[in-house]
Amino acid sequence: MQEGAVEREPVGSRWIGLVIGPAAAIVAVVLATVALRSADAELGAAVLVYLLVVTISARVGVATDVAAVAASCVALNLCFVAPVGELELLKSSNVAPFLAFAFAGFVCGSQPRDDSGPIIALVIVAGLTATLLAADADLVVAATTYTGLVVVVALMGPASATVAVVSAYISLNFWFTFPFDSLEINKFDDLVPLIMFVLVAVVSAGTVARIDGLRQRQREIEQAAFEAQVSSAVNESRAAFLAAMTHNLRTPLATIKTTVAAVAATPEVRGDDAAIKLLVTADEEVDRLERLVTKVLELARIHANALEPRTEPTDVGELARVAARRLRHVAHHHDLRLAVEGELLIVDVDPGMIELVLVIALENAVRFAPVGSEILVSAREAADRRCEVRIVDHGPGIAPHDRERVFEEFVRLDPRSQGSGLGLAIARAFVEAHGGSIWAEPTPGGGATIAFSLPREDDQ
Repeated sequence: MQEGAVEREPVGSRWIGLVIGPAAAIVAVVLATVALRSADAELGAAVLVYLLVVTISARVGVATDVAAVAASCVALNLCFVAPVGELELLKSSNVAPFLAFAFAGFVCGSQPRDDSGPIIALVIVAGLTATLLAADADLVVAATTYTGLVVVVALMGPASATVAVVSAYISLNFWFTFPFDSLEINKFDDLVPLIMFVLVAVVSAGTVARIDGLRQRQREIEQAAFEAQVSSAVNESRAAFLAAMTHNLRTPLATIKTTVAAVAATPEVRGDDAAIKLLVTADEEVDRLERLVTKVLELARIHANALEPRTEPTDVGELARVAARRLRHVAHHHDLRLAVEGELLIVDVDPGMIELVLVIALENAVRFAPVGSEILVSAREAADRRCEVRIVDHGPGIAPHDRERVFEEFVRLDPRSQGSGLGLAIARAFVEAHGGSIWAEPTPGGGATIAFSLPREDDQ
C-alpha cells in the first residue's frame, strides 16, 4: 500500500456489522427475556441482566449497541413493568433503565473492545446485591457497600466504573429505596440518597482513577528513565567496541600498505614495471578496503546511536583539498581531474566526519564521471551565511525520483557498480549530526551534484 493511502473496509464487512451484530443483540435480548420469565425474575434482576447484554453488545459496535438498548427497553416494558404486555415508554420506571442502558453502552463502546472489566463489574454488583438482600441490609449499608465497590472497580478503568455506578444505582433504587421492588420514586426525599450515592460514587471513582493514572504515569517515567540509562550504557559500550574494532582492522591494513610501499622501493622491484604495477594495484585496493571498513564501522556507530561530533574550528576548504588528495590516485587511474576551489571558511565541525563525507561524495563522483572529465569541489559561504559544499560531476546524473532514495542504505542505482550502497547514507547521518542538510541535484549541462550545507557558529 502506498504511503498516505487509506485502507477501506470492504462493503460486505460493513453490511455484516450493520445486520448480523444488531440481529445477534436482538436474539440475545429475546433469549434473556425467555430465561428471566421462566425464572419469574423481578424487575431489578431483569434490568441487571439486560444491562449485561447492552454492555457486551457495546464491545461489538455502535449498531449492535443501539439494537441492544432498544430491544432491552421494549422487552423490559412489555414483560416486567406493569401493566405487563403494554408499551408505556414515558413512565419513570421505563425512562431510568433506558438512560442507564444508553449511558453504559456509550461509555463501554468508547473503550478498547478487548477490555472485560465492565462485564466483571456488573457480575460483582449482582453478587453483592444478592448478598445484601440475604443479609436484609438497609439503604445506608447498601449505599456504603456499593460506594466501596465502585472505588475498587474504578481501578479497572472508566467503563468498568460507569457500569458499576449504573448497576449499583438501579439496585439501590429497586431493592433498597421506598417504594421497594420498583424503579419509581414518589417523593423527593427518597431521591436524595440516590443522588448522594451517585455523586459520592462518581467523585470517589474519579479520584481513584486519577491517582491510579498518576501512579501509572510515574511508573512510565521511571521506566523511560531506566531504559534511557540502559541505552546510554549500551551505546557507550558499543562505541568503545567500535573504537577497538577500528584500531584492530586499520592496523593490519596500515601494515600491508607500508609493506607494499617498502617492497616497491627495493632495488630489485624498482626496475620491474610489471611488479610495480601489481604493487600499485595492491596499494589502491588496500585504500579501497580501508574506505569500505570505515563505512561499515561508521554505519555501526549510526545504528548504535553513538554519533557524537567532536567539533572544533576547521577550514572546510582545506578538508576538501585533503579529501581530494586522498582520491587523487583513483581519479588519475580513471583519467579524471579533481579541482578544488573555495575561500577560507572556518566552521565548528568534527574534521574526521566531514572529511569522510567529502571522500564519500568524491568517490561516488569518480565512479560515475566520464573518462577525461573534471570533478569540481567548491566550498563557500551561502546567502544565508551557512557553509555550502558542492561536489559536481558530469556523469549520467540521478533521476528526479531517485534523488532522495540515493541517501538510503544499500541503494545502488547502477547494479553494475562496485559500491556498497552505504556511503551516502553515512554522509547524510554525519551531516545531519552537525545540524546540516544534504541533497542531490542535477548538474547544468548533465551530471549530478551532491551538495551539503552546515550551520556556522553564529547560526547554531
